[in-house]
Amino acid sequence: MESSLYLLEALKYIPHILTLVDTNTLSPTYGCFDRGFWHYRTADFPSGMYQENVLPLALVYSMEHPQNPYYGNSSIKEIVLGGMDFASRFAHRDGSCDDYYPNERALGATVFSLLAMTEAYQVLKLTDEKPVSFFIKRANWLLRHQESGRLSNHQALVVLALYNVFLITGESKFLEGAKRRLGILSSWQHPEGWFQEYEGADPGYQTVTIDAVARYWYKSGDDQVLPLLEKALKFCVYFLHPDGSFGGEYGSRNTYIAYPAGMEILSGLFPEASYLARGFLRGISRGTRVYLDDDRMVGHLVSNYLLAYKYYREKKERPYEPGDQDTRYFKGCKIAVVKRKPFYAVVALNKGGTHKVFKDEKLVSNCTGIAIKLSDGRIGVTNHISENRIEVNEKSMKVEGRFLLFKKEYATPIKLVIFRLVTVLLGKTFRGSQFIRRLLQKRLITHREFLPVYFTREIMLDHNRIAVTDEIRKEKNVSVSRLFRTKSLTSIYVAQSNAHQIGRLSSWEELVEEKEELNRQNHVTVRRVID
Repeated sequence: MESSLYLLEALKYIPHILTLVDTNTLSPTYGCFDRGFWHYRTADFPSGMYQENVLPLALVYSMEHPQNPYYGNSSIKEIVLGGMDFASRFAHRDGSCDDYYPNERALGATVFSLLAMTEAYQVLKLTDEKPVSFFIKRANWLLRHQESGRLSNHQALVVLALYNVFLITGESKFLEGAKRRLGILSSWQHPEGWFQEYEGADPGYQTVTIDAVARYWYKSGDDQVLPLLEKALKFCVYFLHPDGSFGGEYGSRNTYIAYPAGMEILSGLFPEASYLARGFLRGISRGTRVYLDDDRMVGHLVSNYLLAYKYYREKKERPYEPGDQDTRYFKGCKIAVVKRKPFYAVVALNKGGTHKVFKDEKLVSNCTGIAIKLSDGRIGVTNHISENRIEVNEKSMKVEGRFLLFKKEYATPIKLVIFRLVTVLLGKTFRGSQFIRRLLQKRLITHREFLPVYFTREIMLDHNRIAVTDEIRKEKNVSVSRLFRTKSLTSIYVAQSNAHQIGRLSSWEELVEEKEELNRQNHVTVRRVID
């Protein structure tokens, strides 16, 4: 049965999740899923995000299937209850939790874990009052607090988490809070259908937003969200690739994630949702889906695959192909999609012409722009979101801009000591923790520093080939030590980026002769034909 594919894929990861959790009933960290904290002791605080792993365990406990050995296992249920208890005991007094550093009070980790725990509570049909009092405290914190930056998927998760607490408690303030957050989320949706994720559209995170709102609709019957969902789906279908993969570095946050549960819920209403659900299943069966298999992220897709199995709908044959134009340019987010058989291409013009090109069902180009290393050690890239000069027509696309500094921050003992002192002193209040968060966002995500090197990328389109021409120019006093055409480069920090996807296994191409010419002439032209 087609739906079993979701379940069987998720079951592969349950041993991983059970390895993460402390199962010693007498341990003070019983129920903690942060193995680095309770077992290796390489962390000095537990990340609250890990407690979302109570949900996949609750789901496999509740799902009867010949190949599910966890169904009805009392130890699994005890671990879920232990996970909720640990989350309660190690939360801040106000109910929030940390993710990456102490006193962070991270809205993302707080809502991800609350949503997972409230879902697990409902799945297991629990009646215990102790976790409910904790849910109320955490939900009250969400009612009072907002985070810096526009991350629409977090807003959608808050909507669903608050609605779950309303269902469990019957307290109307949580329903009202969910409605308010829906209003915020709606205001962040562009007329083109995409939701804001920092500086633009990210198809991967768009599926997270759709999923949360779809699940809210399923539980609430609130039809007012259906137009919002329909617009979001109509945008999303353009980023399901011919091989079953989805998203990529052309999005604002560089993610390949594809959440299928919301698509399954909506597949009876919208042909776009059915199209996406079928495509995501194709990606699972072919191994072209994304793999978020590290300890911190593993629970995300496992939970959603299990929910997709739960909500699966038999698909009626409703032929659907996205778009009726040869080239669709989303001007608001500056992403172009070209369907010109045998080619299917997605191009991010606000990211220097970052693109994916498929010929039939095969990925033939996964280019994230040009990277340059100067003799003074500075590294420049073209795939940061930037205000580039852009020209688009039926036959070509052209983008002009400057290289931006790529700087990757790492922890050192001195940096960590100073950072811990800052978080202890400033992180005692939410205002202080948000001040730290804004500084980190600016340093790791939104900071822009231009280099004295310029680029022009032109992409010529026809039915027989796609030609990519890069012109690179530099100022006379600049010396270049290395030059690359990059593949799968992520140049900002995003938790769910840099995950494994088969299309990312393509090597960078070092342009040695072109570098020499650039140093001699201060400009060079690099051409490539995809046919």
